[in-house]
Amino acid sequence: QDNQHSEKMRLQQCDRQLSTMLFVQVIVYMIFTISYPINTLYNAVVLIIGRPKSTERAAIENFVLFMTSSFLLNFYSATSFFVFLTSGAFRKELRQVFFLHQILIN
Repeated sequence: QDNQHSEKMRLQQCDRQLSTMLFVQVIVYMIFTISYPINTLYNAVVLIIGRPKSTERAAIENFVLFMTSSFLLNFYSATSFFVFLTSGAFRKELRQVFFLHQILIN
């Protein structure tokens, strides 16, 4: 009975950690991807208004678009890795997978 209770508590703690990781993952995703739709909406509004852009302004806007679409979206992938690495439950499962893999190889 005691063993079942401790196993249930361990699974609840693991579920809580995984839920927290998922919540952090969603928040990080929203932060890193919200700038691209804002930039797209801005470009659509400017296109509708029809004001001509100077070459300097177009270069700045293209740079901002590059930063939002390339850098931040790639940086999101790196932060996802670190979010998983900070979870004790994930690290424990990863160690078990590597240990099982080493046993199967040898």
